[in-house]
Amino acid sequence: MDTKNLNRIFASVAFIVSLITYSLTVQPTVPFWDCGEFTAAAVQQQVPHPPGAPLFLMFGKIFDLLPIGSSSDPGIRVNMVSVVANAVTILLLYLTTVMVINAFRKKPLESMGEAIAVYGSALVGALAFNFSDTFWFNGVESEVYASSTLFVALVSYLMMLWWEKADTKGHERYLVLLFYVIGLSIGVHLLALLAIFSIVYLIYFRKYTYSHQGFAVTTVLSLVVFAVIYKFIVSYLPMLLAGNFGKNELREYCTQNSMLLTLFGIGIIAAGVVLVVRGIQTKNNILALVSSSFVLVIIGYTTYTHILIRANANPPM
Repeated sequence: MDTKNLNRIFASVAFIVSLITYSLTVQPTVPFWDCGEFTAAAVQQQVPHPPGAPLFLMFGKIFDLLPIGSSSDPGIRVNMVSVVANAVTILLLYLTTVMVINAFRKKPLESMGEAIAVYGSALVGALAFNFSDTFWFNGVESEVYASSTLFVALVSYLMMLWWEKADTKGHERYLVLLFYVIGLSIGVHLLALLAIFSIVYLIYFRKYTYSHQGFAVTTVLSLVVFAVIYKFIVSYLPMLLAGNFGKNELREYCTQNSMLLTLFGIGIIAAGVVLVVRGIQTKNNILALVSSSFVLVIIGYTTYTHILIRANANPPM
């Protein structure tokens, strides 16, 4: 048997076992905690507590339309979002573990015995996580944590995929996709933002020779990237676009110059797009990569327009 087919079989086993496990143990109705709020918000597309989790609500509504359970009780249908999220997470964890093992081995699989050892080890690791307490607890209820873990798993998978393709032409597309996924993840939970540090370090260790100075610069750079995404894009950019950057002594000024702030926010996004085009035209890969990543984080973050639109419809929640 071809080792690639064996890999697909082991990956399928990881996914199917996880899906069956959580499908059999999913909460049959609305659980405690915030689950009732998220279920009601997803079914009626309302606005839950901050920060809102709009992308989770969209997926929740899709699952609510599926013919699962009682038509009068949407609880189990929205709970199934976490069931599927956990199963895909285990699949990605298996695939990521295989790539990590191969990266350490630094040589191709030469025999079926080696393939079984590598794939079997990855499967054991993935299933061990599948049956862990907290992961299981989050995978059977309509909370955001299972979906958030899925985004972390997807980011980790794309990181290792880039590691394998880093010496090939067009490898930058995986990094750009990474930042788009991070932008999307904000619409579920902020946890995936912590992967930014891992991404920056991964690029450094894959592309550059280690030095104390280089490591220090990389650390500072990772903090800058995190600050730009978390403090500026997530926190400040919506206030700029709303023309309301008011905090304490700035409040009165912002009220008087709301249109100016809105135009400034739009201008920043437009400048990012211009830099993308400029980087492509001049074949400046660094400029194109950085500006594309900036713009795609914002595009992923636009799921939050869902919250603004629904809030303006004045729903009960």
